[in-house]
Order: sequence, then C-alpha cells, then structure tokens
Amino acid sequence: MCLNDEEKGQIGLSEMGSGAQHAESIADAVCGLPRTPAERYRSRRSLVIWGMSVEYAERATPMMPYLKELMARWTQEATTGFITAVLLAVAGIFGHWLFNVIRTAWRDRNAFGISGFWIGECSLPSSGQTPSLEIWRYSHAGDRVTLKFFEYKSGNSEVHNYLGGGVFRVSKLSAYYYELKKHTYESGVIALELEGLWLKGVFAQFDPNFSGEPLHVSTTNYAQRRVKLRFLSRMKIFVGRPPFRTYEEVKKVYDVAVPTSGQNPVTSA
Repeated sequence: MCLNDEEKGQIGLSEMGSGAQHAESIADAVCGLPRTPAERYRSRRSLVIWGMSVEYAERATPMMPYLKELMARWTQEATTGFITAVLLAVAGIFGHWLFNVIRTAWRDRNAFGISGFWIGECSLPSSGQTPSLEIWRYSHAGDRVTLKFFEYKSGNSEVHNYLGGGVFRVSKLSAYYYELKKHTYESGVIALELEGLWLKGVFAQFDPNFSGEPLHVSTTNYAQRRVKLRFLSRMKIFVGRPPFRTYEEVKKVYDVAVPTSGQNPVTSA
C-alpha cells in the first residue's frame, strides 16, 4: 500500500506520540511518583521536537557537499577581494606620491628662492686641469634645507651622487654633503649667500682621491648659478637619477646658464 507524504507524516507523528507515552510510563515507574498533566505535556513536547530534529539532520546530510563547495567558493572570493584591496591601496599610495612629485616640480619651475636647480664648477686637487661640473637641487621648508647634487668629471663616464642638508636663514646657506656610496667617505661643507641668481661663498672638504687626503678650502669666489632644466631632467633628479648622462651634455647647459659676459670670476680654488 502506498502512502503520500502527508499520511507518512501523520503516521510518524503518531509513532512519536506513542513512543512518548511509553517513555512517560517508564519515567513514572522510575521516579515512583505520578507526574502532573503539565509535566507530561512538556516531556512529550520535548520528545517530539527531538524526533523532528533527528529527521531534519537526516534530510540535511545530503546537502553537506554543497555547503562545503559554497564555503570553499566564499573563501576563494574573500582571498581574491583581500588581495585586490591591498593592490588598490598600494596603487593609491604610489599615485599620491607621484602627484606630489609632479605638483612640486610644477611649483618649483615658477618659484624664486633657494629651492630649485643650480649649476656650478668645482675644482679639487684630484680634479686636474678641468673643473668638474655639478648640478644641485635645494629644497627648503622653513629654515630646514635638503639637497642633492650630481658631479660630472671630464673624461669620466661615472656620475657621482651626493646628498646633504643644512639651514637657510634670510639669505645665508650653511650645509653639509656626502657621497651616497658605501665604499667612499667623501664629504664636505658649503657656506653660501643668495645674491640674485647666484649663490656665492666657499666650500671645504677632504679629498680622498689625492695623496695625503688634504683638506681643501676654496676661495670666496666659489659660486653656483640658478639654471632651468627640462621637465624630464627634473623628474630624473626627483627620483634620484642623474639628469644627464655625460659631461658634455652638462657643459652645454652650463654655457647657456653662465654666458661669458656674465660669468662669475672663478668657481674653483
């Protein structure tokens, strides 16, 4: 004989009910005391609910593979979302930094003061007959100054990179510099005064490339001249790269910035 789901459910409930009555009679015998109708109702209700829970668990068992697959898919999507969020955050930080670099470069091109780019000659005992050429960049906030410059020597393809800092107050600049390489300790100091488009004063440093490493102090004719650089050259300096590749390229810029008629007297010792 075939039964539909409704009839099966009724039979199941009746079986649960008869089982509950049997359990109640056993409980009365064990306890030795008859229970009130309210206690019997609560006991029967608990047994029915327990039976329905077992039936639900049996029905839910075939869904476990689907639930596992769902959890695995959710974990994969969450991991992908986390990685994407990290990449977007890094891209945002880099974009903010790049925006500030471009904005600073754009402002520097029109600002007057010590901030900006300067060019000059420099001679040390190890330089020989031809002075080296240097391109400086100064940046100051308040009294604080940060600087970097690149040194080009005639007949030498290597470009030397220096960093430093100092103080600029009113029109006077006092600063230090050192070469950014672990195998050399070359460093020095400058004391300059801003006069129109010139920074004039002295520099002093030990020359580790000359016998005896003498302390070299320039005369007061040492000077740097403000110079205009193309956007690409400025961007190279911002990221720590030399603005030019060779001494000859820098010499052309120097000749334009310091014409013979307006050249400073001597920029070397």
